[in-house]
Amino acid sequence: MNTAADDANNAAATLRRASYYALIAVVVACLVFMGATWAVTRWKTEGRRAEAAELEKRIAAMSTTAEILESKTGGGVELVRFDNGTRGVILPAGSQIIRTVKMPDGREAIEY
Repeated sequence: MNTAADDANNAAATLRRASYYALIAVVVACLVFMGATWAVTRWKTEGRRAEAAELEKRIAAMSTTAEILESKTGGGVELVRFDNGTRGVILPAGSQIIRTVKMPDGREAIEY
């Protein structure tokens, strides 16, 4: 009688070990799959990441250029289109118009 109980316990332990091994195999397979997916994604997007870094540098340079130009033009000069369809120039707050000047090409300029 004792041997039947021992055999049943041994069979249950063997089944538990087998299920643990199956679980470990599934976890390892998932980890390998995730690692391979990550590696392929990194490899495929390498060119895009380099392109993005280059664009970030270009945008930073353009921002610097825009700041320099804005400081040279008095900063805050703005072109607008009014509701009635006409266009105008908004000068920085506190600006006083000194005079308007006719440019050699016929355009009008505002000195402020």
